[in-house]
Amino acid sequence: DSSAAASADDAETSAVDTIRQAAVAQNTAETERASAAIRQAIEQVSAPYGETVSVTYLPVGSPAGIVSVNGATQHASASMIKLVVLAALLDKAAAGQIDLAAQVEVTSSDIVSGTGTVQDDGPGTYELQELARRMIADSDNTATNVIVDLIGMDAVNEEASKLGLTGTVMARKMMDMVAADQGMRNRMTSDDAATILNLIASGKLVNEQMSELAMNFLLQQTINAGLTDAIPVGVQVAHKTGELIQAEHDGGIVLAAHPYVLVVMTEGIDNYLGVSVIADVSRAVYVATNGTEGVEQANATAQGVQDAINAAGGAQYAFDYDEPGVFFTPDYSYDGGADYGWSDGVPGGSGETGGTTVPSEPTQPGTGTETGGATGGETGGTVPEPGTGGATGGEGSGETGGAGAGSGSESAGGSEETGGSGGAGGAEAPDPGAGDSGSAGGSEGGAGETGGSSTDTAEGE
Repeated sequence: DSSAAASADDAETSAVDTIRQAAVAQNTAETERASAAIRQAIEQVSAPYGETVSVTYLPVGSPAGIVSVNGATQHASASMIKLVVLAALLDKAAAGQIDLAAQVEVTSSDIVSGTGTVQDDGPGTYELQELARRMIADSDNTATNVIVDLIGMDAVNEEASKLGLTGTVMARKMMDMVAADQGMRNRMTSDDAATILNLIASGKLVNEQMSELAMNFLLQQTINAGLTDAIPVGVQVAHKTGELIQAEHDGGIVLAAHPYVLVVMTEGIDNYLGVSVIADVSRAVYVATNGTEGVEQANATAQGVQDAINAAGGAQYAFDYDEPGVFFTPDYSYDGGADYGWSDGVPGGSGETGGTTVPSEPTQPGTGTETGGATGGETGGTVPEPGTGGATGGEGSGETGGAGAGSGSESAGGSEETGGSGGAGGAEAPDPGAGDSGSAGGSEGGAGETGGSSTDTAEGE
C-alpha cells in the first residue's frame, strides 16, 4: 500500500540523513581537532609577540577549519593591499568595464621609486595585464599607482567591502609621502588577506578565469623570504609579501598534498626578526598539516643560501620597501640599499642612510652619485682619503657630508676650508691637504644639508 511505501521511503531518507549528519559531525570533529593542533603550533611561535603578530590559517576552500590568531588586528598593509587592487581590477575586467589587453601609457610623472621594474624600464606603453602581473610578482609600485589611477581608489575600497574585508582600507597610493605625512595609512588584517587568497585558491575570486590569472601572478613572486623558507623543495607557494620599517607580511597558498592558505603579519618588531617569525610559523603549520618530510631539507637549503649570502657580505633578505634608503644587512646595521638592487642614491635616503655604505674599514674613498651622495652622512667620514662630491652636489650626503677639510683635488686654488665642501667628502680625513689643493674637487659636492628627502616614518609597500 501507498502509506506503507511512503513510510519505508521516509525511513530510508531518515537513515540517510542520520548517516550524513554523523559524517558531518565526524568531519567537524576531525576539523576541530586539526584546528586545535594547528592553533597550538601557531601560538607556540607567536605568543611571545602578542598582537604584534597576526596569523590566519585555513584549508583551501574550507572556512570551517579557520584558525585566526589576532587575525582581526589591523596592520599597516604594506604591499599586501595590492591583492585588493588586483581583485578590483579583475572584477572590472570580468564585467567588461576594462580590457586587460589594453595598452596603457606610463609617463615620467607616474614613475615612483621603491620595488618594481617599471621604474627601470622607464616611461612607455605597457599592456594592462602586464602591469597587473608586475604589481603582484614584482610588487611594482609604479604599476600599482597606474592601475589605481585607472580604476579609482574608491573602486578598490568598494571591492574590499564587496568581499567582506572589514579590516581593509586603501587611503593612499604607493610612495605618496605627502598623504603619509598627513596620517593616511593603508590598513589590512591577516583574516582579510586570507579571505582573498582562499577565493583565488578556490577559483571564486570573480570567476575561475580571473582566479587562475591571479594564481599565476602569485606563483611568479620574485620576493621570497619568510613563508617559503620552511616549505620543502617542489612544493609551490603562490604568495604576496609586504614590508615596511618594522613590519613584515607574507601570505600565500601552499600547494602541498593538503593545501592551505597561511597569512602572517608582523608589526612593531625588527624586520629580520619578523621574517624569522614568519618562517617559524610557516614551518610549524606545514609540519602540522603535511608532516615533516622534506622540511629538514628545506631548512638546510634556506640556511645554506643564507650562509652563502652572509659570506659574500650581501643582504639577508630581499626587502620590498617603497621607502628607499633603509635596509638591514646581516649584522642588522643600516645600509643604503645598493645590495638590494637599488641604484646608488635613490631619492629618499638622507645622508645617514642614503646611498651605499662603505665598509667598516674602507681602503678607498667613496664617491657621490648624480642623485644621492653614495657615501654621505655617517659613512662619509671614515675613509683614509676624503671622497669626492657627486655631480649634482651630493644630494644624499646628509648632515655629516661636506664638512671634511682638504677633500679637494690637486687643482690650483682654494684653502683648506673650501677644499672640504664635497658633499660625500670625509669629515675626518687624516690628511687634510695643503691650502693650495682644494676647491676644484671639493666644491663640486655641495653642502651636506641638501641631501635627499627625509628618512621619516612614512610607510612603504
